[in-house]
Amino acid sequence: AAIGLLVMFLGFFAVKPFYEAFGATGEILALGEQYMFWILLNCVPFYFTFVGQAILRSEGEALLPMYILGVSAIDNVVLDYLFIYGNFGFPRMGVAGAGFATFLSDVFAVVWMAIVLLNPKRQVRLKPRDFSPKMEFVRQLVVKGLPASLGQTITALGFSLIMLLVSAFGPEAIAAYGAGIRLDQLVVLPIIGISTAVTSIVGQNIGAKKLKRAEWTVISALKLVFVVELAGGVLMLFFARPLLGLFTSDATVLAMGAAYLSIVALTYCLRASMIVLTSAFQGAGEMLKGHLEAQVRLGGD
Repeated sequence: AAIGLLVMFLGFFAVKPFYEAFGATGEILALGEQYMFWILLNCVPFYFTFVGQAILRSEGEALLPMYILGVSAIDNVVLDYLFIYGNFGFPRMGVAGAGFATFLSDVFAVVWMAIVLLNPKRQVRLKPRDFSPKMEFVRQLVVKGLPASLGQTITALGFSLIMLLVSAFGPEAIAAYGAGIRLDQLVVLPIIGISTAVTSIVGQNIGAKKLKRAEWTVISALKLVFVVELAGGVLMLFFARPLLGLFTSDATVLAMGAAYLSIVALTYCLRASMIVLTSAFQGAGEMLKGHLEAQVRLGGD
């Protein structure tokens, strides 16, 4: 909660300079600020969803977080429709409505997770008094979590820098890169799920001194992600244009986006292996090694 509040307050001061760095002015700048107000306000609920997922998965409960986030995502889509366009008597908020919908759907997910986690029948029994900070646990969380947090921050800044560089080639390049990234994320989503499982399973088996099972988990995951990402790479190599056509009909954007995807598709198998190995390091408690590996990958990007 403290980190979420810190990010939220710092974000309120950084939003305008950030948009201006990308050349946003006038109405575009105003719309961006309206949208980011709700996204920044959502920092605390958003962070709580990550904590809730981690607790549930540590119990071996993988499906329930998926159901909660799935329902939350559907809520988000429905609320987007209602608040962006003002349908069925809801206020017409435009771009800000998209941020407000995200905020409401994440609050819904947090409330659902809280109800589940406060259930006294669960393996991990949380009580309201457990939320008072204990400095020894805080220290361990900082030591273990700081490298991963820094890695995610540097990754986000890295992609922002890439977008800034791309913007020098005009709006078509920005649109092509944005559409390409969205398709790229679809391909990487299965790997995120597999790597999350790797972190949990490796951590559990190392804690139980079953090192062979931890090793087998990593090797099996590497084989699985190789097959999945090989299929994803072939899909992007041969069907990039039709898929990009879901976002735009502009010939220049389609050509640029297809060129981008035809190159990054060649890296999918290697990228997936890096993500799995990073997760394995994190499960083993080697956070710094996982962080360094992730940053080497980002530097290559």
